[in-house]
Amino acid sequence: MNHKIYTVEIVISTDSEKSKTQVGIITSADGIITHISDSAGQASAAGWEVGSAAPNGDLFIGTMVES
Repeated sequence: MNHKIYTVEIVISTDSEKSKTQVGIITSADGIITHISDSAGQASAAGWEVGSAAPNGDLFIGTMVES
């Protein structure tokens, strides 16, 4: 199964989404991550790694921004 990896900018003052960008794909089999295609390493920085439990759906990695 493929799970898309997105980075999401969230505006601090309004808690609203400013932008969302797909940055990679996590591949899983039987609920376990088998491959991560993420050139900038956002998934790894967030703690996702091959051999661990896969996300339930797509992965959204949030970053808080001023505006």
